[in-house]
Amino acid sequence: MFQFDLGVFSKKFPFKARLNLERIEKLLSKLGSPHLKLPPTIHVAGTNGKGSTIAFLRAIFESSGYRTHVYTSPHLREFNERIIVAGKKIEESYFSLLLHECEKYAKDQEELTWFEFITVAAFLAYAQNPADILLLESGVGGRLDATNVINSPLVTAITSISYDHQDYLGKTLSQIAYAKAGIFKMGASAFSVAQPKEIERVLLSCAKNLSVSFFLENRDWDVQEQEEGFVYCSSLHCPKISLAGKHQIRNAGLALSIASFLQKSFNLKEKHLKAGIATATWKGRLQDLSSSFLADYLWENSEIWLDSAHNEGGAQALIETIQTWSSLPTYFIIGMLSHKDSYAFLSPLSRVAKGFCFIPIPTSEKYTPPNHLIEITPHKNSFTANTLIEGLKKISQLSSSPVRVIICGSIYLSGEVLNMVENNHERIS
Repeated sequence: MFQFDLGVFSKKFPFKARLNLERIEKLLSKLGSPHLKLPPTIHVAGTNGKGSTIAFLRAIFESSGYRTHVYTSPHLREFNERIIVAGKKIEESYFSLLLHECEKYAKDQEELTWFEFITVAAFLAYAQNPADILLLESGVGGRLDATNVINSPLVTAITSISYDHQDYLGKTLSQIAYAKAGIFKMGASAFSVAQPKEIERVLLSCAKNLSVSFFLENRDWDVQEQEEGFVYCSSLHCPKISLAGKHQIRNAGLALSIASFLQKSFNLKEKHLKAGIATATWKGRLQDLSSSFLADYLWENSEIWLDSAHNEGGAQALIETIQTWSSLPTYFIIGMLSHKDSYAFLSPLSRVAKGFCFIPIPTSEKYTPPNHLIEITPHKNSFTANTLIEGLKKISQLSSSPVRVIICGSIYLSGEVLNMVENNHERIS
């Protein structure tokens, strides 16, 4: 377990996003500009699918024997999940030293945010330890996100874009796309999954303005699902992907488009591409918990799935997958944070839901009260529970045969559920 008390440092820096690169650039400069000493970097932005795409890329590179740094956020269970140094979670004692080093130079920067602070610590770790590749996930947005201080990425990538963080990125999809496209850099090819036309127009325009080679799904590559896997660009027959969900095929395709582009530079062979697709792991993303003790509270042969979907795009991805599954009655157990657009998430799910159960997220002070979620939910069969177990029991009482339960609404909720399952606790507390 990662025991280091991050609370001491988190109290010194605000959690609220303040999109601006000046603060982090100032601190990085004081520390010797570690962001300019990173290994070749693949920078990934988007609304949904960033972590999954990076998981596929990591598996591809590591199956080829390459040492890989990975930076993702947020974490599910332990903070050091965010910072992978040469294939391993950063060690507690080492991370502590880095935080203290950063703090020494940040004392006069009262406006520095928590995400900026830990991003600097991560860059220090990556600069101090050799690796062959860095897989870097953008935080909020892209253009003014703390990770965007790197100026010469190897390539950039854009995953699915939808509404999220509108307070920071803009109210329209075009504005959000412009923020995401801020990671494009002259000289670095860019890749994107297929997007709604208004988003594609923005991405294409931003790429053209920087003379960036831009590769787009369904124009420059495609993926075709098959019963036992999928085909990439009509020639690479891939095994069944390791991550559940129809949308993961698109993320796998994006990872393959990047890996194929870098095939000669990194000597990536076809067997490495296939191995990465087949072995990538990314917990909390349509993870099957049907064999866990949680299933004891439902009728036999019921299904339980855990997903981190929390916005409109995530809801649409869930629906796309549910519609390919068998027709079990589907109940959602949902906990959400107050800054998320709950209605935009719940409204599309109501089309495939037998019912909703809303629960609190005890580890967060910023969760939306379950009663409030009932008020805004366009579904008559909605109810609340104090805990996940209570919710499962209520669903069991409402049914007389097997059901499907999908737990979702927050990455923080996903982390709590995984803790409970892996420690075999009977309540989230």
